[in-house]
Amino acid sequence: MAYVWPTRRFWPQASPVIDMPGRVISSGPTISGAVQVARTDGGGLLVLAFTGIILRTDEEFAAWSAWHAVLDGGVTDVIVPLAGGKNVPRSDGAAGAQHTPASAFPVDTTYTPPSGVGATLHASASAGATLVTLNTTSARQLRGGERFSYDHGGTVGRRAHRVARIVSTTTLGANSYRQQVEVRPPLRGAISSGQAVDFNAPAFLARCAQMTPPPEFGRVAEVAVTFIEAPTA
Repeated sequence: MAYVWPTRRFWPQASPVIDMPGRVISSGPTISGAVQVARTDGGGLLVLAFTGIILRTDEEFAAWSAWHAVLDGGVTDVIVPLAGGKNVPRSDGAAGAQHTPASAFPVDTTYTPPSGVGATLHASASAGATLVTLNTTSARQLRGGERFSYDHGGTVGRRAHRVARIVSTTTLGANSYRQQVEVRPPLRGAISSGQAVDFNAPAFLARCAQMTPPPEFGRVAEVAVTFIEAPTA
């Protein structure tokens, strides 16, 4: 059980911004003039910003105020569905759906992604891995840019990743493939062979980085919230 951010109930007017800022270090130029650059942050932390959210009803104002209290300036963990769905690798080309909590107010619930694309790990992958091999069904071929998530449980929880590039592809049958892919960020925890990952409605464990305080006056208000991936321990 966990809090799940009701994305569909606080839908932003502006397109949500998903970023993964990070830190890099440079070795400086070598004799040949080449410069080696490496990340020093383990792949960076996922950041998701929702802006241009319009509150119109008394319920929306009250729910926003309740969430502001529960998130408590970044103390409380929350599962945040990634907005969008245009890049879900469904074989029929349809956009992905999203889990939407029954209430706009903070309630402990179970995050239940919708069905659709089936995806499992063909071989076990360790924490920190950037190459994984996936078996997919009811899917088109992965091409890069797709997002998926996996719930590690424990202190790691649900984490989201993006397919950076395709290394190899084997067709197993109609709308069924085995593909080795490079992912970012690196896996936050180990995933065993045969475990399912979610391409249909990926989400990640986050904390509030910034949130508009609850408006006290007016009939309509524009608010915003930014989430950052929660620490793994």
